[in-house]
Amino acid sequence: MRVRRITLEGSLLATSMLVVLVLILYPLLMLLRRSLSVAANSDAWTFQWYVQAYTDPKLTVTIVDTFLVLAGSMGIAFALGVSMAFLVGRTDVPFFSKAKIIPVLPFLTPPFIMAIGWMLLAAPRSGLLNGWIRALTSSDAEQGPFNIFTMPGLIWVMALYLTPYIYLLTLSGLKNLDPTFEEASRLAGANVWKTLRKVTLPLVTPALLSGLLLAFIMGLGQFGIPAALGVPSNIQVVSTSIWQNIANWPARTELAAALATSLLGLALLGLYAQRRIQGQRSYATVTGKGFRPGITRLGRWGWSASAFCWLYVFATVVLPYYALLQTSFSTFWTPKLTPSLFTLDNYRYVLFQYPSTPISIRNSLLLSIGGATLGILLAAICSWIVHRTETKGRHLLDYILMLPIGIPATVLAVGLLAAWIQPPLVLYGSLWILLVAYITIYLPFGVRSTSSSLQQVSKELEEASRVAGGSWLRTFRRITLPLIRPGLITGWFLLFVMFMRELSASILLYVPQTTVISVALFDLLLEANYPRLAALGTVIVLISIGSVAILHWLTRGAYTAHDTVQ
Repeated sequence: MRVRRITLEGSLLATSMLVVLVLILYPLLMLLRRSLSVAANSDAWTFQWYVQAYTDPKLTVTIVDTFLVLAGSMGIAFALGVSMAFLVGRTDVPFFSKAKIIPVLPFLTPPFIMAIGWMLLAAPRSGLLNGWIRALTSSDAEQGPFNIFTMPGLIWVMALYLTPYIYLLTLSGLKNLDPTFEEASRLAGANVWKTLRKVTLPLVTPALLSGLLLAFIMGLGQFGIPAALGVPSNIQVVSTSIWQNIANWPARTELAAALATSLLGLALLGLYAQRRIQGQRSYATVTGKGFRPGITRLGRWGWSASAFCWLYVFATVVLPYYALLQTSFSTFWTPKLTPSLFTLDNYRYVLFQYPSTPISIRNSLLLSIGGATLGILLAAICSWIVHRTETKGRHLLDYILMLPIGIPATVLAVGLLAAWIQPPLVLYGSLWILLVAYITIYLPFGVRSTSSSLQQVSKELEEASRVAGGSWLRTFRRITLPLIRPGLITGWFLLFVMFMRELSASILLYVPQTTVISVALFDLLLEANYPRLAALGTVIVLISIGSVAILHWLTRGAYTAHDTVQ
């Protein structure tokens, strides 16, 4: 009988596939099992939790409100993201055409903190923005004119959070669009608007659909914004309903699992619809002939377009950050800015007296540093298998690695809770379950970062090392990893920032001993101590900005070294 020799590549693929299956598919199977269980640790199956989810009047309202929030926020985000992508990628709009990163600045703001910032700005009584408007208009009204604790307010903030995803993917599509098609439309007499509507947007349909799908999935799983702005006004969405069913006593984890499975079904349905639409026609516009992206001269409309882009940055970064700063230095939450209210006590409290601060900062740093290191190492190994070997099954590994992008974080968190709260391996109650959750949810971002760098490095350098007698491990450690250092550093810091700000999964998986900094911030929101809440939010923002600044400094040097080797 012929015995097939086990190769190194095959062993690595098998090991990586096993790890990925345990991280991703096992929790999803346990989620489905829990949603069909009569009770915890029961082998009896039932559909009662799905029936309750779809027939309970309160949950029906929750599902309807979820779709209203998603539809409204995605519509606004689509209009904002596509408009800015076109202005930045296809026009000479002042400032932005040479600084395409500016519209992405809101991505650096944790969504929960953006929600807190707008809460401090547009709360009906104490909101800073309302106070400024009442002062300018000499109004005697005690409230308004804005109220962020409404459905339109929730939709607005959610839209600001989703816009960068649509912007980035649309901008990527526009970069690969041959301008010949637009030029032909203009020669035929069509104006800029008609060309955009009839030619440009239809040709970048795959990018638009990808942006909408990503926005849909991120919106489905978003917890922080609805919790901050929706729950106080009794506006529930599915993600906050899942949290309440798990956090309240008695916990109804089976009902939460049924709701999470429904979200998973919606996400997969959206992915299927996207592929069906894209598969019905060809969108190929890049041929063997080289081209440069066409630039539309805006003329006198250039400054108006620039003002539009700056208004978006102002609404997503400047205003929320200012609200956080002013409130964090105030004795109490008020729209008035007077020297007599200035205090540093809020920072003194959250940094040195708040009981959750030491343990939450320690846990967040451990998870972010350790998780980013393990995550980027796993991502590098998986990327090497996919792009450097001819082993059968590597494409399946690549597909499974990308699954978490199509699954809301809340859904994965419920699946992880179902998977690791019982034997054979109980992780719930320790930092390990949060570490597994973070790596599982954000692994695709690390894989994409390492893959892009790996594809730019010739295989000949690794082959030369193997021919010279170097083992795979020595070659990977001494040749491959140093050459893809830019992607490793970028991916590591991306994972670090995402781990530091993560809330949607943490809120479902933590216990008091494993509190992280985002959960500590959420606890302050529940205590309704807004100056202290603003102070801790400012600390988190400074950590995020500092991390990005370090990333910029390190990657600049890393790319120089990389270019030298090449």
